[in-house]
Amino acid sequence: MKKIIFLIVIFFTLGHVFYSQENSSLDDEFEITVKYVREHTTKLKQNKNINSWVFLKDSTQVIVYDSTGTINYITEFTYDNQGKIIESLATYTEVTYPVDYLIIKNQYLYDVDYNLTGIVIYGKDDINANWNNYRLHEFTYESSNLIIEVFKKWDDINLLWVNNSKKENTYDASNDMIITTKSYWNSTNEAWRFSEKHSRIFDNMGMLIVEEVLYWDMQLEEWYFSHTINYTYNGNFDILEELIQYDSGELCRFLYVYNGSLLTSLFFQYWLESSNEWVSEQSTDYYYDENNNLVHEYWQSVCPSSDTYHYYSMHFIGLPEESISNQRLLYPNPSSDIVYINASNQRFTVIITTTNGNEILLLKNCKNSFDVSNLSNGIYFVKILSDTNSYSVKLIKE
Repeated sequence: MKKIIFLIVIFFTLGHVFYSQENSSLDDEFEITVKYVREHTTKLKQNKNINSWVFLKDSTQVIVYDSTGTINYITEFTYDNQGKIIESLATYTEVTYPVDYLIIKNQYLYDVDYNLTGIVIYGKDDINANWNNYRLHEFTYESSNLIIEVFKKWDDINLLWVNNSKKENTYDASNDMIITTKSYWNSTNEAWRFSEKHSRIFDNMGMLIVEEVLYWDMQLEEWYFSHTINYTYNGNFDILEELIQYDSGELCRFLYVYNGSLLTSLFFQYWLESSNEWVSEQSTDYYYDENNNLVHEYWQSVCPSSDTYHYYSMHFIGLPEESISNQRLLYPNPSSDIVYINASNQRFTVIITTTNGNEILLLKNCKNSFDVSNLSNGIYFVKILSDTNSYSVKLIKE
């Protein structure tokens, strides 16, 4: 089986390195990709084949907190009967770059072979507002290989999709992706301009072992070398290390730690020549339940100024189908008064918080319903605790 590390993880952690200043028009694409990877962290192990984007059924909801414990955003996922994600809905507590809306909806489109052909992204600032076109990803395949990916933005003035960036992939006879060329759209000349190129070498098992990254010099109109990435794997073909060496001689790496087949930690480190040692700058720890489902993720970043920033997220994989019908825990939702819990013969503790994380209602020994008529209209997060599980659901009061 051909395996390759999902390279987008690199861009998530090293975006300032892999995108040059002159290509600032790519920033929006990168930032949206960051959020996309965050929503699908559970795919880090399963999805190593970047020839096509395929998502298996996992989390139905992801809640992201900042270092103070305040909810940053919550994302809910909808899947079809084949386990393919067809929609995600992210609700943010505030509008911050690069997201221009409080509520973002992604719709995923597939062809008859279940290749992902498009992601249409909509946005709005109020639950009662109309959806606005926001971003668009288009994917083109040849013999099930992803050959072109185009990212577009919506032009509110001319009411049309406008090119922003593009990736083109080349494959060898073994269907290994050996070259990826990135371009951005020059709106002045109405033409694509090169920005970045990745050349890859695979071993006879189809494993990516070396990658060379080049950038485009717009003045000289030629490629120049930036860095190489050397990949190391264990006996199970799990990635252990990505060693990155720059033209200047500087070294950094991604270091993967496993417990059996489960990824438990991911470190980004740089080589400190003065003390002859690796120094961790970023780390992510992954926590799983008894069924090996990812339930918690803790991210920490230590900046050069010695300030430490923490990122914490909680992943909810949904409720057992035998106890929850139609994958809906609360109904009706939105609601104006009585909200029902879609579970039988169970009692729960219900905690309702605002989007800022402030607890406003605590109900103990709740069987199958609770009243929200006294709450102001808006978006709330409801945590439902049983003797054995904890679930969190976004509730809209109207």
